[in-house]
Amino acid sequence: MLAGADSDGRVGILVADRPPAGGWIVPAGWSGTVMESDRRNWWDPKAGARRGELPTSHGPRPQTSLVDAAALPLQPVPITWFMINIPEERVIEEIAGNDPLRLERAVTVVIPAYNEGDHVAEQVRAVQRTLAATDWAYEVIVVDDGSSDATATEADLTGAVVLRRPQNRGYGAALKLGISRAQYDWILITDADGTYPVEAIPSLLAEADRNEMVIGGRLGANVAIPLIRRPAKWFLNRLAGYLAGQRLPDINSGLRLMRRSLIQRYEFLLPDGFSFTTTITMSAACNGHAFVYVPIDYHARLGQSSIRARHAYDFTILIVRTIVFFNPLKVFLPLGAVLFVAGVGKFIFDITRDNLSESAVLGIIGALVVWSVGLLADQNVRIAGRR
Repeated sequence: MLAGADSDGRVGILVADRPPAGGWIVPAGWSGTVMESDRRNWWDPKAGARRGELPTSHGPRPQTSLVDAAALPLQPVPITWFMINIPEERVIEEIAGNDPLRLERAVTVVIPAYNEGDHVAEQVRAVQRTLAATDWAYEVIVVDDGSSDATATEADLTGAVVLRRPQNRGYGAALKLGISRAQYDWILITDADGTYPVEAIPSLLAEADRNEMVIGGRLGANVAIPLIRRPAKWFLNRLAGYLAGQRLPDINSGLRLMRRSLIQRYEFLLPDGFSFTTTITMSAACNGHAFVYVPIDYHARLGQSSIRARHAYDFTILIVRTIVFFNPLKVFLPLGAVLFVAGVGKFIFDITRDNLSESAVLGIIGALVVWSVGLLADQNVRIAGRR
């Protein structure tokens, strides 16, 4: 048996009609079927074997070609041609959540800015320097959301694309405007106030191929979140994690990398205000999209913050509303359980007093009503998901 390759590059073996005493040996893992059998005489003197002997190795694909034995001084033997199927190398395919398509390494950076004229240019240039050191193509879009200072003028000096609104519409509205003008399918958002470290951007890009969204979680060693905001932030993260069924350590980080397709899928839910990032986080978590947190630091803000205490209430309502939209039973079942336990407890207490009160009955009936509404809402969600 002699191994070789024909002029078309096909790998095969030559087998004589009369096998040797020990029988023919086929390398382990090889399989083949008879493709052609004839009485043509072929022989390969470069295979390192003589008639009745086996090749010295069954290793990599032979680089020799088959030659006519009539031109050789050896006694030709009848042969049979076998086509050999060498098993292909198996590759594990990475699937990025619901969107397995691998995108080109190109990103659009969207930076919303409102009265950030003193430092927007510095932030944009830092982003440009960071991305220039990577192998990603990029563009930077600055959205001036109705600023009363020189934000647009300063941003324009950096060479970035600048979009200016005459009136302030909100953080989410500015992001949606910039994303609508994006050239690339990867979208990176960050702020113009210097709070998010641009040096963390390459770490987010490194996770892009395996995820639909990469969030810069403010979990690093140096996180300058004001103490007055930390209790509300802790509560919102825990509430969101419970309702979404997974740990969400930072639901509203403003430094994140996202596929444009993910944003477009939930665009109808994304608000114009600060809740844009919270909504896209909850939407991804509730619908099985692949996302990951990359720990980052968080610097003290340059300039005055636009976040107010009332926004904590807005965030809470938004989280509950988003969960009701995607998984209503997560809200209605616990709420009904509270009413039911209260009603049953009051009912037991009333029995000891030999006096059934209206509150006990209302508690039990209220639980049944809440559960019924939750079941109807869940049914509507499932029906809408099939369309």
